[in-house]
Formats: sequence, structure tokens, C-alpha cells
Amino acid sequence: MAHARKLPFEFHDFAAAKRRSVEKSAPDLASSLTDADLDAARDEGFQKGLAEARADIAARDAAALEKISATLAEASAHYAKALNEALAAVETSVGAFLKSFCRGLIEQREAEAAIDLVTRLISASAERTPATLYVSPESLDAIGARIHAAIDEAGAADFITLAADASLGPGDCRLAWRGGAATRSLKKSLREIDRFLSDLPRAQPLKAQGGPNPENDA
Repeated sequence: MAHARKLPFEFHDFAAAKRRSVEKSAPDLASSLTDADLDAARDEGFQKGLAEARADIAARDAAALEKISATLAEASAHYAKALNEALAAVETSVGAFLKSFCRGLIEQREAEAAIDLVTRLISASAERTPATLYVSPESLDAIGARIHAAIDEAGAADFITLAADASLGPGDCRLAWRGGAATRSLKKSLREIDRFLSDLPRAQPLKAQGGPNPENDA
């Protein structure tokens, strides 16, 4: 029977001795720190955590302000568009009303416009040059009596006559004499009204306003 070979010494004793040597030689870090060192370390950690917390809060605030700004800008654009459309509709309605009102006024004063041509002719010339005042057939039936009466009242019935011209429409009249003529046209008057309305100041379109700027508020 073979005998186990006896080692001169146990190898694990070297490992234990090495551990004891390291443990003995290792400095005691905790015992080497002073209270001031510990306070400084705690303060450094606190300041670092505080800075990180502030940075996180600032980032959250910036994101929230950016979202609010986008929402306000979208709402502003929506309301600006709606108000501009309303202003345009009002301007169109007012323009149509004024044009219709002026057209009715011109048609109602058609007799006065025709009589005004006669008055201007009499004032501009002492000669009693024969002339003819033309109106539309419809106007002759509707206001012919008033025009005849005005010509008589002006003492011009002996040289100014009243006649119908099918080429003229309601609101039109023409006074013609030898070598000249003067005309009043409803279409021309309406064009002048259109030009007048187009020259009126227009409401300036509203522009959408942006929301708050986080960079400016910082």
C-alpha cells in the first residue's frame, strides 16, 4: 500500500499569511479623513445633486413653455384667420349695400339729373339753340311729365324738346344740340362708385401672434 506523500508545509498557510499582511498594511481610509473632509464631500455631493435637479427642472419648464407657445400660436392663427374672413365678408357686404343704395338713389333722381343738363345748357349759353333731351322709353313713360314741367318752368320749352332713345337705359339721359352733346350714364356713375369704394381704406389683415419665447423669459 502506497503512502501519501507528505508536503513539507501547507500551501494554504502562505495565502492566509499574505491576506494578513495586506490587511495589516492597508491604510484605514475612514480613520484618515477629518470631519472637514467629510463635510466637504457631503457638500460637494449636495451641490452636484442640486445642480442636476435644477437642470432637470429647467428642461421640464422649457418643454412646457414650448408646448404652451405652440398652442397659443395655433390658436392665434385660427382666430386671426376667422377675423380676417369676417372683415372681408363685412367689407363685401358694405360695398354691395352702398352700391345698391347709390344705384337706387341715381334711379330715383333720374329726372333731376336730366333737368340738370337743361339747366347747365341754359346757364352756359344765352343763345336759345334748339336742343333735344333724350331719355329711355321706360323713363319717358315714368318721369316724362316731371321733366316737361321742369323745362316749362325754366322757360326753355320753346327750344328744348323731350324724346325717347331706345339705346338708352333707365338712369341714362343725353342732351344734344347742334355741334355738341352732354350725357349722363348710370353705368358710368356706378363705375365711379366702384372706384370710390375701392379707394376707401381697407382694414389691415390681422396677423397671428406667437406665444411666449422661453429664451426671452429666461
